[in-house]
Amino acid sequence: MNKVKGYKAFNKELENQYGEKFECGKDYFVSGKIEGRFGRGYHFSKNFEETFRFYDFSNGAILTEVECSGEIYNFYDSYYDYDIYSCSNMKIIRIIPREEIIEMIKDIKYKGSLEKVIATFPLTKEEFKYLINESNYFKFTIDLMKNYDEKVKQLVKSIN
Repeated sequence: MNKVKGYKAFNKELENQYGEKFECGKDYFVSGKIEGRFGRGYHFSKNFEETFRFYDFSNGAILTEVECSGEIYNFYDSYYDYDIYSCSNMKIIRIIPREEIIEMIKDIKYKGSLEKVIATFPLTKEEFKYLINESNYFKFTIDLMKNYDEKVKQLVKSIN
């Protein structure tokens, strides 16, 4: 059986948007036909930053690494330019620690994804400074966002 690694976000209680509780290391299975974005199946993304479209990390959402198998359906959203996947079998491998998420943010190269992460992930001043110093693309995106996003404008002001 082919296995695909990906990312899935949950709320702070490791529950999905429907109130279903999950645990790390446990296997999950959904029966029936696996369908697209709003259909049956466990939804996940191959790129971690795409999970920020579905969960607000400023409210304590948790990012996990998952392993998916069985029937897998891919849906491409051309309006927002991202892929979402649905699968019949899913295992939560681990919760990704904050420090690792910061390192992952440093490598985002798509402006739309980076803007969504910046808007919904509660960066500390130290993390914000670190990302500006370590990622030219992060710095470039911040330079644009400070012209139209008040939260970013205030963060930039607070570190200068």
